[in-house]
Amino acid sequence: MPGLRSKAIAQDSKTAKYDSMPRNAVLTGLVDYVLPVEEIPAKLIEYARHRAGLQANMGKDGILSQTTDYLSQICSLLRRQLGHDFSNYKQGTLVRRIQRRIQITQNTSVAAYVQYLKTNTQEVNLLFKDLLIGVTHFLRDPEAFDALQHSAIAPLVEQSSSDKSIRIWVAGCSSGEEAYSIAMLISEEMERQNVRPQVQIFATDIDEKALEQARHARYPASLVEHTIPERLERFFIKQNGIYQVVKHLREMCIFSQQSLISDPPFSRLDLISCRNLLIYFDSELQKRLIPLFHYALKPEGFLFLGSSENLFEYNDLFQVVSKTHRLFRRKQPMILPQVDFPLVDRSLYRQASQFAPKTVVGQQSQVTQSIERILLQDYAPACVIVNDRDEIIYYFGRTGKYLEPPQGLPNNLEQMRLLLKLKPP
Repeated sequence: MPGLRSKAIAQDSKTAKYDSMPRNAVLTGLVDYVLPVEEIPAKLIEYARHRAGLQANMGKDGILSQTTDYLSQICSLLRRQLGHDFSNYKQGTLVRRIQRRIQITQNTSVAAYVQYLKTNTQEVNLLFKDLLIGVTHFLRDPEAFDALQHSAIAPLVEQSSSDKSIRIWVAGCSSGEEAYSIAMLISEEMERQNVRPQVQIFATDIDEKALEQARHARYPASLVEHTIPERLERFFIKQNGIYQVVKHLREMCIFSQQSLISDPPFSRLDLISCRNLLIYFDSELQKRLIPLFHYALKPEGFLFLGSSENLFEYNDLFQVVSKTHRLFRRKQPMILPQVDFPLVDRSLYRQASQFAPKTVVGQQSQVTQSIERILLQDYAPACVIVNDRDEIIYYFGRTGKYLEPPQGLPNNLEQMRLLLKLKPP
């Protein structure tokens, strides 16, 4: 049925003759019910009846028509109770995940589900967990990670030294697979180049339960099945069908709870990996987030995105290293972008303090700019500033004596021709 997702049921491993398969399924965190095998048929019938009842409330596209009307109310509940804001997540993603919880809780309407949320703290946490569900495993998209290793990690290791650490941020790390994948590539590169720089991989997420799993670094076989045998043997220890990441990789990674849109970013980073997270944010939040990444990176630092994400409209901030594999390098623009922080209004949060000190943003900077402007006006000649694409990005002073744009829509190529054919003073 379009628009409705099925729920997952696993047999209780205590009742299974061979318990590894149901136990590994539960460890993925994607199972909704864990039941003895004799209770599973009744649960399936119950689910089917409720599913059929929801059909009457569904539109042609399979989406419950009322869901969008309640999105702001549901986001407000999550924000107040958990301190996390989903209001800038893409609407379609939120609607699908909310509908799934309506099915599982067997509420008859969105309004009934909202009331259920208000009185059930556990359901708020379960909805939160569903909103964060992503597909992850080690070295997902191997060709992209090969490009990362050759074009970013290898030069970072080569340029490192014993007194200069490599600093990496994995944003939205979930249960840690991506962070440990990058740690593997760095370990291989350090051995290849015979160097031992200090490596710090800051891996962050808003899901504390996922972070706890990442810290334990224990994974079912299904999550390591794409790892080549050589890496599996070198970087994992197998115990009772569970694979644990080796100690020296675990020591590279620091896992902490952090909201990408409301908590302070890291800084002076060599690499940011933020794969398949931007696709969940609306365009407005993405526009505010990219300058934040630019701010957090060192000059010439790298940004690694997912296959469906790009920075093609941010040519002033990043240059393309690999278009196919979404690897970018930080540029130093002529004019630094405005960095908004936090990216959301903190006054909406349940823990926002009315006693928080108010700061005057950029007061010293404004005074400095005023002094510079006065000095330049009196003592500097008129000029224009151009970027690396020979486009005029700023006029200073009265440039009419030297160049004059033609009538009509502005055209940067035409402006450059004017620069080359200056009027006599």
